[in-house]
This record gives sequence, structure tokens and C-alpha cells, in this order.
Amino acid sequence: MSGNGENPGLLAATAHRLRLVQADMADQPIDVRHQCLAEEIERALASVPPDQRPAMLEGLLERFPVWEEAEPIVIEKAIDPPADADALIARLAELAGAMAPAERQALSAKLSEAGLASEAVPAGAPLADDVAASLRKVLGLPPGAAVDPARLARLVVLLAGFAGQMEQVAWTTWRTFAPRSELRRDVEVRRGLAEYLAGQGPADGPAVAQALQGVRGLLAALIGAVGQVSRQFGERHQARLSPAGIEAAVRLEGGSLWTGLDARCWHKYVELAQGLDEAAIQREITEILIAYAEPLLGELKR
Repeated sequence: MSGNGENPGLLAATAHRLRLVQADMADQPIDVRHQCLAEEIERALASVPPDQRPAMLEGLLERFPVWEEAEPIVIEKAIDPPADADALIARLAELAGAMAPAERQALSAKLSEAGLASEAVPAGAPLADDVAASLRKVLGLPPGAAVDPARLARLVVLLAGFAGQMEQVAWTTWRTFAPRSELRRDVEVRRGLAEYLAGQGPADGPAVAQALQGVRGLLAALIGAVGQVSRQFGERHQARLSPAGIEAAVRLEGGSLWTGLDARCWHKYVELAQGLDEAAIQREITEILIAYAEPLLGELKR
């Protein structure tokens, strides 16, 4: 080989395959044989670096100085595949620039079908009628009231951040009060919102609704438990530690004639209040809160 080929093994293998093609296609029309030989050479060149392809072709010409027919075989120039995704996108953008609007629209549709592009809403596009109607109902707006899509988008950002923060506060509070509780959140609000906006799941967003319902239920249970704690704690200790309750207990027990009623009531109060330290009060409040909130949360999760 007089060229500068770097792969004599590939050259020999390609020459061998070309001879086999010539032999196998001997009874075929000339154009069919030319096409098969051209395809075989193109496959071989695809694995050769561009700077070595001229030498590869020169070597093949040395081994095949004269073809069976005088008509030349036309070999299209091999196009190097893009090196990475960015190069492929750049090449696609270059080709799209020369396309007609209908061709670009068809290409966009194919990319969307392959999951490589989303159907973006044009800037300034109005809201869908059903979405606008639902929003007006939730916010108490009159029918037909205008809704600014740009402001709605900013509002979504604020509310998404608020919902994520409230979820974090609510579940952190619950784990503080009930670290051994088996109740766990099913779907994190931020993850559910991100997946929904990325086009995952049904369009009506059941996962998002479930996540928001979980946060709302937990907040409602914790807030409701606050009122239960004060009421039940007061009921438990009012009858036991109130002056009237202590005096009734002392009279029921009886006592020495030499000890006055006031002294006996004081001794009784000291006896009943011995276990009423800070840790005991906190433990009792936590028990009341969990006893109220946990069954309510369990019902909401069903």
C-alpha cells in the first residue's frame, strides 16, 4: 500500500469482503452491484478516522486497479456523527434554520412524542377556560374577571414555597411530639409539585392533591390538638388540685382532732402535687396531643 494507512488489517478485511460481494452479486444488474460495493466501502470508512480515509481508499484502489465495469462507483462522503448531545442539538438547530415553518412544526411534534420537548404555552397566552373558572371560584372572583397569567405564575412560585415550608414545619413538629409514631408522609409537596410541572402523572394532579391534603390534615390536627390539650389538662387537674376538691378529699379521709382543716388540706395538696414537675407536665401534654391527633391523621390518610 503506497498511502499512509494506519490499519492494514482493516484494509485486508475490507478487500476480502468486496471480493465476496463481487462474487455473490455476479448475476445482479450493474447498478445493484455498484450500490452494494459502495455500501460496503462506506461501512468500512465509518470506522476510520477522517485523516486516514484517503489512504484507505488509495489502498483499495491498489488492490482493485480495474473494476469489472468502466462506470465508477460513487461513494458519498461520510458524515461524522456528533460527538455529544450538545453537538447534536447544535446540528439540529442548524438544520432547522433552513426548514419551512411546517417542517419545523412537524419536527417539534416528533420531539414531543419522543419525550424530548414539551408543548410550551406561548408567552401571553390566555388561561384555559376551565382553569380560569376554577381559580375564580377558589378566590371568590366574579364570573368573567380577568386573570393575569404572568401574575398567576409569580403567585404559583410564592405558594409553592409557602406550602413546602409549612410542610417542613408541620412534620418536624409532629416528629418532635411523636418520634415513635408510624405515621409518615406519602408524598413530599415539593417533589409532587416538581413532578407535576415536569409533565409526570395525570393532568388533574392527584399526587399533588394528596400531598397538599396531607399537609392540611396534619396542620388541622396539630392546631385542633392545642385546644384539646388545654381543656383535658385543665379537667384532669381542676378536680384533683382545686381548693374545693382537696377539702372534699380531706373530709372524706377524716383525720386527727389535733390537726386543723387548713393544715390537713395543705398536706393533701403537697401529697398530690409531688409528681407534678416540669417533665411530668410536658409528658402529659404530649400524651394528650398524640391521643387526639394520631387517630385523626390516620382517618385522613385512608
